[in-house]
Amino acid sequence: HDFFTELNLNEGIVNFYFPDILLPDSNANEPASHGHIIYRIRPKTGLTEGTRIENSADIYFDFNPPIQTNTTYSTFTQCGILDPLTDEVYFPGPTIWEADICAGEILEWLGQSLDSTGIYTELFQTADGCDSLVELHLTVHELPILDNVVIQEANSNGGGSIQPTITGGMPPYTYLWATGSTEAALENVTAGVYALLVTDAIGCSVGLEFEVPLNTKTVAPVSNQFQLMPNPVKRGSTIQLQFEEALQPDALILYDAFGRVQQIEIRQEAGVFIFQAPPEPGIYWLTAKGGGRQFSTRITVY
Repeated sequence: HDFFTELNLNEGIVNFYFPDILLPDSNANEPASHGHIIYRIRPKTGLTEGTRIENSADIYFDFNPPIQTNTTYSTFTQCGILDPLTDEVYFPGPTIWEADICAGEILEWLGQSLDSTGIYTELFQTADGCDSLVELHLTVHELPILDNVVIQEANSNGGGSIQPTITGGMPPYTYLWATGSTEAALENVTAGVYALLVTDAIGCSVGLEFEVPLNTKTVAPVSNQFQLMPNPVKRGSTIQLQFEEALQPDALILYDAFGRVQQIEIRQEAGVFIFQAPPEPGIYWLTAKGGGRQFSTRITVY
């Protein structure tokens, strides 16, 4: 973010200004509400070995009272290195490392397992007794997420489609379907389960899985071919199915709303087919096949 500074040498105060920085509220987005600065100030001449320097800071947001930080202490030692070109003393460190990971990943750093955005420090000491500070600036990026999806049912010839809407992470996204397609939407597919890998511009990925149901309503029911009672029916209750004499089915198949075949046991008594309603409530489709014809009817289970 753009900034400017004001230095008051007489009072030993430096002011940093960040106009219109507009950090989010910590209650809404705690990691993004953080900010930091790194600066260097040349010490006064004539400081003796072991001189202790104290510093603290006040943080102002708009016209609110200042937020006071803790006091830090630095000890002036001969560990500093004099730059003859600038006449400035550089102390060892801080050495800054920057790292990016995706949400759900863990970064192993100096014996620590890190998974949150932040600044992590480690203090080392040389053989001469000089301290050297190492800082890790870690950013954890959000994963892409599925915001919405529109799934078109498939028929016996295909015609199904999946149109996901992705948000979060860092656009633009790349798509890789299990079929090999790299398009955002999957078109003209048969009923089944399809996996999708979405990767954002940073390289964070999320795996998704969708099921295209079989549209068992493509053949309209012919109500005068058979009678099904009761319908709607309570789950687990007995259903009776009776056909006209001209139609004797070779097969009876029960599908759920996703086109998955349901296991049912059917017995026949005096021309009436009897079976139990599924144990789970929902919409089901009963398909009867026989004599080169096929009929379907909907069953509502509550």
